[in-house]
Amino acid sequence: MSRKARHLLILVALGIFVWVPIACGGSGELRDASQAGGSFARIAVALVHRHDDPTAQMRLETEALFVRYRNAEADGIEALLGTSPAGGELRRGECRVVDRQARYTAAFNPDGPDAEVMLLDAGDVQVSLPGGPVTLAARRYPELVPFVSGVYYGEQEPPGDLDSALGGEVTVASAGGPEVGPFAVTTPTPLDLPLTQVTALPAGLDLRWPAGRDGEDVRIEVRGARGDGSRTLACAAPDDGGFMIAAAALAELGTRELSVSVARLRRQPFAAPAVGGGELLVIARDVAEVTLAELPRAAVRGASRPRTAR
Repeated sequence: MSRKARHLLILVALGIFVWVPIACGGSGELRDASQAGGSFARIAVALVHRHDDPTAQMRLETEALFVRYRNAEADGIEALLGTSPAGGELRRGECRVVDRQARYTAAFNPDGPDAEVMLLDAGDVQVSLPGGPVTLAARRYPELVPFVSGVYYGEQEPPGDLDSALGGEVTVASAGGPEVGPFAVTTPTPLDLPLTQVTALPAGLDLRWPAGRDGEDVRIEVRGARGDGSRTLACAAPDDGGFMIAAAALAELGTRELSVSVARLRRQPFAAPAVGGGELLVIARDVAEVTLAELPRAAVRGASRPRTAR
């Protein structure tokens, strides 16, 4: 096994991801796998509520990455750093099992030129919400593999009164830093999405929430609650108040203890000097922990499986 492959397996074993559910898109150079390199920026602002504790206040989670890379595919880098949602673009009503490990392992050729992933310094990044601003400072990325270096941005604010932020606007801006120039981007926040029912049934997992008004899809992601493994079940549900995830799809995760995330999303492209195309994703998310009474039969009997993205 090559040194590069061993480093990738170390990341899997440690479960190291800077996970942000951000959509693919932005600069056209990201999609041409034949190119030796490229760049992109991804920013996520998430307003998170825990269904299991209805008295808890919302938490603000913010992350940002400004990436330049060589000798690798953008899709694999997004999987390695966690800058794309599991499943990518899904059809309405579709559920897909995604193997994040397979995605990024395939993107780094162990016999090819050495990959290089540089996380660029954009200076202080300010997130402005109706409840007040939050400043993100650059933090050194853990030195776990030799080909990833630089800084990332990530903050988790203590729970607070963020209700005024829902339905308002979010602005993310920077005056620029040593490696990325100034930029500013603004987008409306989505409406709150509180789960009203999470029920494990023999047929699958029944999720309910107040129906939306914009006709957009709701993003659902299910993974093992203990953080084990790199597999995620991703679904795109119509925002009509409910969705049933079939037991056969849940069986692919191979565990009874699940973490379920249901989110409304707002996406806004922007441009930043030195990285070109970027995307701001603003998320209203509710998270629930669920324990199934037993593993779905498909997991035991090897019944038909949903499509797995790699």
